[in-house]
Amino acid sequence: MPGSTPIEPAGVPGRFSERSMPASEPVDDPLGRFRAGDPAAFDELVTLYAGRLVRFFFRLGASQAVAEELAQDVFVKLYRGAASYEPRGRFDPFLFRVARNAWLDHLRSRESEARARSFDAGEAAEGAPDIGPDPSERARDREEAEGVRKAVSALPEGERLVVELGVFQGLRYVEIASILKIPVGTVKSRVFSAVRRLRGQLGGLGT
Repeated sequence: MPGSTPIEPAGVPGRFSERSMPASEPVDDPLGRFRAGDPAAFDELVTLYAGRLVRFFFRLGASQAVAEELAQDVFVKLYRGAASYEPRGRFDPFLFRVARNAWLDHLRSRESEARARSFDAGEAAEGAPDIGPDPSERARDREEAEGVRKAVSALPEGERLVVELGVFQGLRYVEIASILKIPVGTVKSRVFSAVRRLRGQLGGLGT
């Protein structure tokens, strides 16, 4: 993969509201330019989206290290699939569809690993350590960000994804519905429910 742009630390916005999620302005499609023969475009893609992808996975519940690995996996997938890439609409929804699939693959892998460890441990598994991510890993100096991260990662999976894609990534309701393959009305109801939970857990942070 060309370039080696360092991935920035995770961070999160500090407020939530119940207003409609912001609609991102149309942006350049670096993967389309890379496919068309511009070798520098992929480096631009990594620079533009590395931090966003790390924060996407981090807020969904991954540790910082795992979030960085998953972000790298997404870039590898994009690089390998560039030859067959066909731009259709905005690039952001396509990117986060790939990221969402990478997250689901990670969850399935983690569940399989947990079952295997439990089976191998037998009766000794009763005292086995929790293999889940440490929510405070590498975030000790970011109390507010960590509080938001914990609150978001504690949401039900469906609500967690719509909050991440909508509130943090700024995708439109219709784009989120396409990524998650659910009706737009379901997206709206999940956002409303999630925001209410978050405002309660964060002590009125969004007021």
